[in-house]
Amino acid sequence: MEYSPAEDWERNSNYCPRVDFLTADYLQGVPQAENPAWKAFFEKANVKERGDNTLVGDFAVEFVKYKLSMELTSFVSKERLQHGYDLEARRITEGAIVCLEVKGQRKEGPVELVGNEPVAAQQAKQKNQEYWLCVVPGIPENPQLWVINDRLNAGEFKTITIDSSRWKRHGRRVI
Repeated sequence: MEYSPAEDWERNSNYCPRVDFLTADYLQGVPQAENPAWKAFFEKANVKERGDNTLVGDFAVEFVKYKLSMELTSFVSKERLQHGYDLEARRITEGAIVCLEVKGQRKEGPVELVGNEPVAAQQAKQKNQEYWLCVVPGIPENPQLWVINDRLNAGEFKTITIDSSRWKRHGRRVI
């Protein structure tokens, strides 16, 4: 696009439905040489060059719902309820509940389970419930979904850090 922000959120805009994007119509008839001045104007008008962390997280949740919709149904947000995971869904095959912790990333890197997330993972293990860690690196341009659906070896500690080589080794990439 002529505005050419630093991150291309528009490419995968279906995963961020609450975001409005500038269209080429804003620059219709503007000579190419004037585009930098218009870009500066948009920046002063608070048009963002990059998505904030909330947008990265929201994108990741929508991406997970879409990618896992062949396995899971009835997604319910739990992130504001402080359950230690972001979504609850049901397996399509047998209706079992699956707890999903979603971690969105711009670039691939370590993932931390913090706060009550490790506790929720441990409780799910003790109750023989499914707790999936869903890692979505590459937001917004090249998102991928990695699901770690085996039980996390959570202990009594405040943080679990899972290096990217480990979540790739223990997870499965969803195409």
